Amino acid sequence: MAIITGVFAWGVPSAYAVGCYGETCYNKGPVAMGCTKDQRLISDPAWRGNLQVLYSPACRAAWADSNWEPLHSCWYLELERARSNLIVQSRLRVEHCPGEAREWTNMFPGGWYYRAVRNDTASGGTADYTAWVFR
Repeated sequence: MAIITGVFAWGVPSAYAVGCYGETCYNKGPVAMGCTKDQRLISDPAWRGNLQVLYSPACRAAWADSNWEPLHSCWYLELERARSNLIVQSRLRVEHCPGEAREWTNMFPGGWYYRAVRNDTASGGTADYTAWVFR
């Protein structure tokens, strides 16, 4: 009679297989870091449905996302962050141009107020904002 012994390695949940956490996510891409695996919509889902703030509990970080395809000229997708006084402390920005169906910003670590911005002011347009959300 043979006795078989061994150690079984159970898989780590995918939510923990991320490339950054908190402060280490600063200005890193959510897709590249694996943070989209457990993303949560934290901005108002009724707001046009195409400009939003997403958050990953596993990464403890937020980013702005848009599937609002530009028709004629490029515009900026921005994620702004602020403390409780809601004065913008900093922003991350990515240019979104015609032919690009989806775009997202890099991430800020949690513990701030955030809002997504569709900024077309450089070409004479306007800026659209989601409401501030905290994570």
